[in-house]
Amino acid sequence: MRKQQQDQIRGTGETYDRSAESFHRVWATLSMADKLARFQQVPPEGARRVSDTGCGSGGDVRWLLERGFDVVGGDLSPCLLGIARQNAPCGRFVRLDLRHLPLASGCFDGVWACASPAPMEECNGT
Repeated sequence: MRKQQQDQIRGTGETYDRSAESFHRVWATLSMADKLARFQQVPPEGARRVSDTGCGSGGDVRWLLERGFDVVGGDLSPCLLGIARQNAPCGRFVRLDLRHLPLASGCFDGVWACASPAPMEECNGT
């Protein structure tokens, strides 16, 4: 990876860390329930393993857990992951970079990535 891209990713993570509390306050007022309800219809019946990739402060992880999904939330920001652990104490969380997911093929039945790819667009030139 080029140094410029590494600096951009590091800068993105640092920005989310600095603004984690305000990010949480804003996202806590927004409901993704209609989109999540549509998402829950996508995996085949009985499929329950979901990754919330770019989980932010964990609101969507909590929503999915409340509906019986086995969820792993992942985010680049350690500060947001700390808030996510408070919002969804039964959830499992990992720090990750969306460009390099440390996941084996087939380990999830579905991936929820609400608003996550936006910061990546600048880094990969798309």
